[in-house]
Amino acid sequence: MSLVGWSGKAVEAAKSALRSNNKVFLPNWYMKVVKPGIPVARNQAVFHVPKEMTKFDIRNYLASIYGLDVLAVNTVNVMGSLSRIHGRWLRFNKGYKKAYVTLGSEFSYPLAEPEAKARRPREEYQRTVPHTLIVPTLSANSRTLRNEPRLAARLRRKEGVQKLVDSLQLAGPTPAAQEALAKIQEETQQLARGRARQRADVKAAAAAVVAKQKETAAAVARARKALKEGSAMPKERVDTKSAFAKQLARGRIVDREQTEPAPAAANATAAAAPSGDVPPPPVA
Repeated sequence: MSLVGWSGKAVEAAKSALRSNNKVFLPNWYMKVVKPGIPVARNQAVFHVPKEMTKFDIRNYLASIYGLDVLAVNTVNVMGSLSRIHGRWLRFNKGYKKAYVTLGSEFSYPLAEPEAKARRPREEYQRTVPHTLIVPTLSANSRTLRNEPRLAARLRRKEGVQKLVDSLQLAGPTPAAQEALAKIQEETQQLARGRARQRADVKAAAAAVVAKQKETAAAVARARKALKEGSAMPKERVDTKSAFAKQLARGRIVDREQTEPAPAAANATAAAAPSGDVPPPPVA
């Protein structure tokens, strides 16, 4: 939202009230004029102001102290950000408020200060700036690393490794080193041969499994073809006589010749016997 300027008699009354000798309370605030990052009108000025400062405070500050004709004020709150510098080092950039002030006349930004420092030579920059960093560079010429236990230990370890490499390159491999290298190469070759044998065994086992599967599939196909043609394998013959004899011996099957008489003999016996009597069983 913008604070639109007054019009008519209200303008003159407000200007006279602001430019009078009346006391205006302003806390210990600082306003900093900055160059905008986006194109703005010629009568607009950009300030960095505290977050607690309102649009009315900005208008009173500019009108009472500097006597500027303020037409409108727009404010934008910029949130703080967290950035990482080196490893675990973090930097928190505080938030601020940016004010776009529309003035009654054109505004021109001041030129660079004439007493501004000239650019330092590259040699001076390289000599002074690296020592002011948070984490100094790991260089052989840095004497300040001796005071840091972890960095000093790392540097000493690096220097010791470099000295060892230089001595090996100058003296050449010793007989013990050559023997150790030959032993390592032999073990590596044995390991490679063992892995090759393992791969060959796995391939042979896989081929055997595939052949068995093919053989089983062929047998199943032949059996299905035989069933389809009606020439299935003969079933097992069961010895019914022996099974019948076993059941007869156990009493599960009764001999019909012993229990049922012949038709003619049964009729004759029934005619001779009086009514109500049960004929005797025929004699075999």
